[in-house]
Amino acid sequence: MTSTAPPAPPAPTPATPPASAARVSIIMPTHNRAHLIAESIASALRQSLPPFEIIVVDDGSSDQTPAIIAEIGDPVRYLRQDKAGKSVAMNRGIAAARGDYLLVLDDDDLLPPDALAVHVAALEGAPGAGFSYGRFARFTGPGAEAGASTDLEGLPEPGARRLLVQLMICCFLPNPAWMVRRDVQLVAGPYRSDLPRGQDYEMILRIARTAPGAFAGG
Repeated sequence: MTSTAPPAPPAPTPATPPASAARVSIIMPTHNRAHLIAESIASALRQSLPPFEIIVVDDGSSDQTPAIIAEIGDPVRYLRQDKAGKSVAMNRGIAAARGDYLLVLDDDDLLPPDALAVHVAALEGAPGAGFSYGRFARFTGPGAEAGASTDLEGLPEPGARRLLVQLMICCFLPNPAWMVRRDVQLVAGPYRSDLPRGQDYEMILRIARTAPGAFAGG
């Protein structure tokens, strides 16, 4: 008589894809933020899903930014240009990015430790979505000592109205509250260099017009 072992139960589906399968490029434009940029980069390096690369585009800083980036080393890529504006810096970072997913992180913003994992999981779980989006909190002061503001823009209820329509009413998705597939970003086009501010608002409107979004939770 022969016996066979019962089949093993299927392995649980991981909440996020493995790091090797999810290539996230973080793009960080900066100008004279040497006193802040190291903390922003540190929040990117502490991610549970490590970034494939961090591209810092220095828009003509005259402070100690180059020295700070040199001390950090890999996986940070440092690009420098004569001062041309934030939009030009972001566009240069996008052109240099090699990842499949792009996220713009301003030099005075911090990412929660699971931010990349949550966004990638949302995109992997919704193949038809061109971008993922989540919540954000405003803060002032250094890192853990900063108090989160209660003055937050609410997110629309799923299915209530098209996300694009909601965004036309109010910008509740500034950078870095969204991550975009690289191919969708390329279809949407470059950031507008003629806008003195609100470049991320204008961009997310274009992206939301190009493809649907997936809520990343949080």
